[in-house]
Amino acid sequence: EELGHDYLKLATTASSSLQLKLLPFGSDTIICAVKSVKAESADSRILFYDREWRALADEKFCYPSVADFFVSPEAAADNIALCDIFLVSLTLSATDNTLVAEYTMPAYMDVDAAAKVGPMLRKIVYRWNGVRFVTD
Repeated sequence: EELGHDYLKLATTASSSLQLKLLPFGSDTIICAVKSVKAESADSRILFYDREWRALADEKFCYPSVADFFVSPEAAADNIALCDIFLVSLTLSATDNTLVAEYTMPAYMDVDAAAKVGPMLRKIVYRWNGVRFVTD
């Protein structure tokens, strides 16, 4: 689907994809892989590998909580009970070393709940600091 000098996105099936990104890591690079599946909404998992495709410890990314996706603590307190499944779509950037996380559970909610929760949600942007993905 997309190819750059340090990025690749493949459609592995009609409902799944794989994103690969080379990230600087000290004097070397590591491989970040995001595997996503999609039915009504997407859900992703992130993995890290060295250049020999050996799995690395997963402390390079910490999944946000559902509450982190709300625009305010008050919005989370008022609406989090409607969010009973943790579905997060992760998207690596093809042009820089950022990662966007989006809570995708509203696609499974009934229309009224989705209309209430949707406007209260935000995407979370992470940037690679050379060691791990962090937010500002």
